[in-house]
Amino acid sequence: MTTDQPVDVLGAEEDSDDGSGEGARDELEKKYGYTYGEFLVIFGWLGSIAMLGVYMWSVISGYSYLQTHPPVSVDVTSYSSLNFPKTTFCSSIPDTALSFTGCTIPGGSCTETLSSSKITVTQAGTVYTYQCFTFNGDGKSKYKSNQSGYGGSIAFEFTLDDFSKINSLKRAGLYVFFNTYDEGVSVDNDHAKFNFASVGDDNFFTLSLENIKRLKTSVEYRTDNTLYKAVKSSVKLINYSDGTVVVSVGYGKLDITTRNEFESKTWTELMGEIAGMLGVLFGLDLLKMIRVGFIIFEAVKTKQHRLVYEALN
Repeated sequence: MTTDQPVDVLGAEEDSDDGSGEGARDELEKKYGYTYGEFLVIFGWLGSIAMLGVYMWSVISGYSYLQTHPPVSVDVTSYSSLNFPKTTFCSSIPDTALSFTGCTIPGGSCTETLSSSKITVTQAGTVYTYQCFTFNGDGKSKYKSNQSGYGGSIAFEFTLDDFSKINSLKRAGLYVFFNTYDEGVSVDNDHAKFNFASVGDDNFFTLSLENIKRLKTSVEYRTDNTLYKAVKSSVKLINYSDGTVVVSVGYGKLDITTRNEFESKTWTELMGEIAGMLGVLFGLDLLKMIRVGFIIFEAVKTKQHRLVYEALN
C-alpha cells in the first residue's frame, strides 16, 4: 500500500540553489582568488580610475590650449581726434633717388618737412640702398585728424627720379610703413608691416588703431603693442608726371581698440582641479596613495595582485 507524502519541492529547490550558488562562488574564489563582492569592488575601482584618466586628460588638454590661445577682452574707446602715426616712405627700387614734392590737407596745406634717410639691405652678398623719408618721426609736432575718412586725410607726393629707366618694373612705387614713434623701420625685417603705393595712383590708406597687450613676447610682437592697420584703396591720377606717387592717409573711425590677453587658468588651478577629483573619486590621503604606488610594483614583481586590493580596501 502506497502512502502519498507531501514533498517540500520549494525547500528542495532552495537547497539545490543554495548549494549550486555556493559551489559557483567557491569555484570563482578558488580560480581567481576573489569573491563576487570583491570583484564588484575591483570593477568600481577600475571605473573610478578610468573616469579620473578621462577627467585629467580633459583638464590638461584645456590648460594646454589656453596657454597658446588665451582669452581676450576687447574695449573700444571713441576719440574726437587722433594723431597721425610715424610714417616712413621708401622707394621700392633699390639705388634709385626719391624726391619729396610736398604734402597737403583737404582745405589747407601742410608745412611739415620730412626727414630723409637711407636703409641698406644685404642680399646674396650684394648691398642695396633704399632712399626713404619719414613723417612725424620725432613725435614732437604731431598732426591730428579731427575727421574720419578722406575729409580728414593728409596727402604726400613723391617722385621717383629717372623713372623712364625703371618703368619696365611692374612694382615700381613706394613701401609705406606705419609705426609708433619708438619703432625703427627695416625693409628686410618689416615685410609683414609694409604697404605698397603704386606709381600714378592716389594710394589712400584708411587706418585703424589697435592696442594689444599679450601675456608672452614672440619674435614678431612685444607684450605691449600699438598697431596701425591699413586698408588701401586707390584712384588713378590725371595730368601727372612720370614717377609721381601720391599717398593719402586717414582714419576710418576715430576709435582705439584695446585687446588684453588674460590668464583664465594657471598651473596651480590645474593641480587643484586634479587634486579635487582625486579626493572625490578615491577619498584617499596622500600617504595611502604613495603606499599603493609602491605596492603595485611589488605585486607585479611577485605576481600577488591581491596585495593591491588589500592595500586599497
